[in-house]
Amino acid sequence: MALWGKLIAGTVLLITLGGCVDARVQVDVLDAETAHVIITQAVGAEVYGMIKLRQAAAAAEAKAQKQAAPAPLFCQRGQLTEKADGSATCVLEETGDLAMLSRGPEGRRLELVAGEAGQVRVSLPISALRAVVAQQRRKLDEEMQASLPALLAQASVTLQVSGGAVIRTNMVESANGKKAEQRILLRDVLTENENLPAQYFAVVQAP
Repeated sequence: MALWGKLIAGTVLLITLGGCVDARVQVDVLDAETAHVIITQAVGAEVYGMIKLRQAAAAAEAKAQKQAAPAPLFCQRGQLTEKADGSATCVLEETGDLAMLSRGPEGRRLELVAGEAGQVRVSLPISALRAVVAQQRRKLDEEMQASLPALLAQASVTLQVSGGAVIRTNMVESANGKKAEQRILLRDVLTENENLPAQYFAVVQAP
């Protein structure tokens, strides 16, 4: 699964703990062939406290059974920052060519494609988000599956694209025309809200 897909999967998992989780995917087009992606996941103090308790319990059980310590429930990859208020963030950065950053099954990935005259198209199919959310939902018991829409009410994924000038987009364009951004509620993804487009995209002129 691509890095952004793992992020969304982890976000759905953390939401089942009963708290709001926000994810952000920032794509900065560096030139016509490469980009820099920053993926951020943020959890509040209540949720992070639950995560730490579950992690400690799992580690104690593994130790008692003389097994290897379990993988972290939060931030298996990336830079973990624990804040004074008890909340936490996980930041993962990656720089590479467009094809490498777009890896994953077609229609189920963040897509970065070079166009003509040094333009780059960045798009996120809603089907890609829906596939990851549905995959995680199937792992839950029936009671949790039924309550998931309510748990997802305020959880979101924000896609931000920057670089050179924005040529075309169906997202919210900044005043200076150098950035496009869209906040997507996971509840709308799960319930297949008809107002969602097939994809969110931005075409930018590479610097």
